[in-house]
Amino acid sequence: MTKKLSRLLFLISWVFFLAFLPQKAGAEELTIVNPHQDHADLVYKGWKVEVGSDTENLVAELNKKTTTELDKDYEVAFEKTLPAGTNELNLNLKPGTYYVRELSQRSLKSQPLLFTLTDSAQKITIYTKDEEVPGEVEMTKLGYDSTSDKTGTKLVGVTFYLYRDGTTEPLRVDSSGKVSTDTRDGQTLTTDKNGQIKVAGLLPGKYYFVEQSSLSGYKKNTDKQSFTVKTGQTTTLTVKNYKNPVPSKPVTPSTPSTPTKPSTPVPSKPQKPSVPSLPQQIKKYLPQTGEAKTKMALVGLVLIAVAVYLIVFDRKRRKKKE
Repeated sequence: MTKKLSRLLFLISWVFFLAFLPQKAGAEELTIVNPHQDHADLVYKGWKVEVGSDTENLVAELNKKTTTELDKDYEVAFEKTLPAGTNELNLNLKPGTYYVRELSQRSLKSQPLLFTLTDSAQKITIYTKDEEVPGEVEMTKLGYDSTSDKTGTKLVGVTFYLYRDGTTEPLRVDSSGKVSTDTRDGQTLTTDKNGQIKVAGLLPGKYYFVEQSSLSGYKKNTDKQSFTVKTGQTTTLTVKNYKNPVPSKPVTPSTPSTPTKPSTPVPSKPQKPSVPSLPQQIKKYLPQTGEAKTKMALVGLVLIAVAVYLIVFDRKRRKKKE
């Protein structure tokens, strides 16, 4: 009886022990689906991460890190290849939060994933979304004395905003020079010791810089500095500033010399004017006094003769009538 009771108590104790023994969490069945099958081998790598209350900034922080930095800071959960021609990658993962990134080198890449698996032993499917591989921009700021100056000087400390075409909010850039969605990162970009601003992580498309402040002595460039980013390429551009024109110093006029006192003029004694002589042509045709009288006498004789003739002629005519 005692043995039977002992065995019964042992059996009951064992049942209670098994019932209250902590159970090891089972693995979740996870399927990562890439909707496109026309691809080469794709490599995906996942890390198990700790999640706080600020999930949005966690994603931004993880996106900034290189693969080497992620390996150092977090536990590597898997690194698997999705073979060409297939679109499903099946994984068994323990409950937790995971960050997954595609490592393949191609013009389109899957956007990074952040998801949490519970211990409910469910089958979970996650679809990836492809995005174009980002490019970068390298802008150089040069200062010139004038428009005729051909050799520019690298300007350090000029500030800019960077916009994507069609938006009104400046892009944020982290301390490593990569575009960020982290609200803790700033929007003001400043030229470095080489007069340059470099920004990486720009998706293909159109962008523009807007100058916020220039250096003392230089005129602010108010034009939009537009450029286009292409997949996986670096776009370069140069922005010019010209010095403010310096007005020339007016020339001080020289002091005029003291003029000399003019001497008093002494008028000369006027000379008696001489009687002008007649021109030679007038002298030629001007008749002498005796010559004029002779001509007048001849004219008088002719007139007397004519008068006598007329009187005689008139008398003869009268006699004939009588």
